[in-house]
Amino acid sequence: MLNLSGIPTSLPGILLPAILFIHAASAQTISDTVKSVNGHGDEGYWQQGQPDVMILWPEDGRNVVKRFTGAGQHPYPYRLWVDPDRAGGFPVLLKDETTFNNFLEHIDANDDKDWCQLAENWSAWTGNPPGGCGVHSYSQRRTCSVAADAEKPCADLCNPAVETRTRQVDNGSCKPVPPSPPPSPSPPPNTCSVSAWAPDRSTVCSGETLTQTRTLSDCSTDRRTVGGTRSCRETCTATSWSPSTNTVCAGESFTQSRTLTNCSTDRRTASGTKSCRQTCTATSWSPSTSTVCVGESLTQTRTLADCSTDRRTASGTKSCRQTCTATSWSPSTSTVCTGGTLTQSRTLADCSTDTRTVNGTKSCRPSCSATAWSPSTSTVCLGKSFSQSRTLADCSTQSRTATGTKSCRKAECSNGQSYCSAYKRYLCRNGKWVVIAEGPYVCFTP
Repeated sequence: MLNLSGIPTSLPGILLPAILFIHAASAQTISDTVKSVNGHGDEGYWQQGQPDVMILWPEDGRNVVKRFTGAGQHPYPYRLWVDPDRAGGFPVLLKDETTFNNFLEHIDANDDKDWCQLAENWSAWTGNPPGGCGVHSYSQRRTCSVAADAEKPCADLCNPAVETRTRQVDNGSCKPVPPSPPPSPSPPPNTCSVSAWAPDRSTVCSGETLTQTRTLSDCSTDRRTVGGTRSCRETCTATSWSPSTNTVCAGESFTQSRTLTNCSTDRRTASGTKSCRQTCTATSWSPSTSTVCVGESLTQTRTLADCSTDRRTASGTKSCRQTCTATSWSPSTSTVCTGGTLTQSRTLADCSTDTRTVNGTKSCRPSCSATAWSPSTSTVCLGKSFSQSRTLADCSTQSRTATGTKSCRKAECSNGQSYCSAYKRYLCRNGKWVVIAEGPYVCFTP
């Protein structure tokens, strides 16, 4: 905790507020005109000897920029400021990520302090240089957008939203271009006699189309599609249904067609009448009973002469007798806690395996001695929040937030002494403690 005794309330040209604290052992000044960079790369006005305490000066029209480099959730530059009506500077502790984020949360609700993020995302420059030889000038363009994950972006971001720049590229000197050869003389134009359209439309029946061609005077060919003019009334001889039903195996369906006297086609679905009976070589029963142990059943199949399959159940004839030593149920129920289940197995004398599901019998219940809430509220100053914890009988841990009850206010004081408690700073005047400043950042230890 810092002590204010012996601290001057003003410096030449600078009025120091009650919230700006300096070590009493060696009074140090703070410049409001010279910015510097601390070891983390953060730019601002720093308290001498304390590179983690930044001072925000209300008259700084440039707004101090803090580049917060912690591994937290907001890796953007910050703009911090206080109300110009405030007298003197305001200390900001930038010791670590947690402290800085805590600072942002507190000043959000304060009327004379505020912050925002310089969360601009610029796209890559677009615009490729020309590829031809020689020196060329070309333009490039990039656009700005406010980062989607910014928590509180500054109002003046992306102004302008589009930037352009001019670049030059030197692709080397150009090689001399050889002269073009003289043009070849054009051949004399072709001339032809225009011919009639062919073939004649009378060669194609009315209702059908044909393509006619003719030769033009420049010897090119012209084409067109026209309709025929020939009278071609059709008559046909009726035909029988085809193919015949005796060409398709009995029971199978197929489509027959026939031509009618008006030359149209008729279709229907018919069934075949052809005898297509299969013949096969009869086989023996398979597999052999000698491949299966005596007493065990198996299914045998064989193919009949009509290609159908016959099945039967038979008994094995192979000698496969086994003998085993019967075992106890395993694993033991004592390996699983009471209330849990486990599957046990054992081997029988005929070498088969038997299984069952049973309950465990192992005692697994934990036991502990319940403890009181710790630390006691009497060890923490009155009004200050802190965390307590205790152990329950089942060995689990419980926690809660409590408020201290210890009286930390000094009974008497000497003029000039000071101390902090519960977001208030006290100064001893005429032997009594007087509140000289209030707020979450009136007391801080760098």
